[in-house]
Amino acid sequence: MLSQRGAVVVDADAIAREVVEPGMPALAALVEAFGSDILRPDGALDRAALAERAFVTDETRKRLEAITHPAIGEEFLRRSPRRRPTASWCTTCRCWWSRSGASTTTR
Repeated sequence: MLSQRGAVVVDADAIAREVVEPGMPALAALVEAFGSDILRPDGALDRAALAERAFVTDETRKRLEAITHPAIGEEFLRRSPRRRPTASWCTTCRCWWSRSGASTTTR
């Protein structure tokens, strides 16, 4: 595992869930883009309802990604030990990554 070699591991899946919790700006943006019926009665995101709207066309999927990916990336950078401004989204492994002088890869 990379963490055994000194890599800092940041769980992007956990971050993806956190940035759409009630009260978070990304959730408000999703509601604005896809409608309030993507919310459960308690105000939490209804992922199935969002999926029914967001994964219909490339355009709606890109709208979803335009909201969630920047929010995930900002939180990723906030949690990175050195707050690297050069993090990139890797389309091969579908993760955020960054390198410093100490060969650090994060997921």
